[in-house]
Amino acid sequence: MSKQRLKVNASVSTIKSQLRKDEK
Repeated sequence: MSKQRLKVNASVSTIKSQLRKDEK
């Protein structure tokens, strides 16, 4: 469960960073 959660967290952070790049 914890491993899956970490994977989701990583994907979320990656998407957030991509969105920030699109904004700039």
